[in-house]
Amino acid sequence: MPVYLYWGEEDFNIDKAVKNLRKNVLDDSLAGLNHKILKPNKLDIKSILEELQAVPMMFGNFLLEIYTPDLFLRGTNKPSSSDKIMQSFFETLENLVPNFHALFVCKIPRGANKKIDSSSKLVKLIQSAGEVREFPMLKSYQTDKLISWINQTCQEKEIKINKDAAEELLFLKGDELRLLDNELDKLKLLVYPNTSITKKDVLSFSGNNENVFFFADCILKNDRKNTLSELRKLTQKEHPLKILAVLQSVIKRWLRIKIEALHKKSPQEISRIVNLHEFVVKQDMEKLKKVDINYLIAIRQAITDIEYNIKSGKLSDEIAFDMILATQEQYV
Repeated sequence: MPVYLYWGEEDFNIDKAVKNLRKNVLDDSLAGLNHKILKPNKLDIKSILEELQAVPMMFGNFLLEIYTPDLFLRGTNKPSSSDKIMQSFFETLENLVPNFHALFVCKIPRGANKKIDSSSKLVKLIQSAGEVREFPMLKSYQTDKLISWINQTCQEKEIKINKDAAEELLFLKGDELRLLDNELDKLKLLVYPNTSITKKDVLSFSGNNENVFFFADCILKNDRKNTLSELRKLTQKEHPLKILAVLQSVIKRWLRIKIEALHKKSPQEISRIVNLHEFVVKQDMEKLKKVDINYLIAIRQAITDIEYNIKSGKLSDEIAFDMILATQEQYV
């Protein structure tokens, strides 16, 4: 039975698997006619059934992609397996012609910790006669698995990466595979005509962000002198909104770690909550020991206000950024 179910939280890997299935199933010359994607706003078994019962117009394989999380997740409003329409749905799937391929895609939001209903008749049917594949989200503390993924991706891109370079890339960019894949494409161009990526290459490419991280550290320490000097350097090289985007991410992370630490959570527990490697969490916890949580909240609010004022044109970049210095003054 040519029916598949791809599900999980790692949508980037799901998208890659979908592309590979298209490549393996479809004839390029007929792909425009023999390929259809359904993304209904709400679960509509009748419409899906009609598409499954349609006869392909052309020769060769036909691929129908159906994006319907509600059909597979527990607790969603879907027809009972005993309903007539569901019985017809099951029979249709069981009797698909060999050249009709049905792919069900169930993407789960990152961090939702939801699972498909593996006890449902539909999942069991696909599992017994077709293919069910899970694509779990890789967490930042799963360093070995992430490095393995980076190495595999580099192999696909016909490049190599040193282990220390891969670790540095994870430290700087986090665990989002789509972002990591994009960064590897950029690094491939950076090192060309060489085909090996080193830690030096990663640091060189990410140097500007490193400057923003140092700027964030100056803010955290309430070091107003260096905050001002680093701000002047950064605004000469980077767009203000890019600086703010990195700052928002860093301050949000620090605030979450500070809150969890105040609730007596261990570094290991916090690493799972914020999806960061434990050694990074420990470093941040050390930085945050003597930092007033109200100061972090005030800084985050100041950054939000700066972003609003710049985007709305109410204040110039330079004047807007003075809000950080003003906030620091309040917590001398």
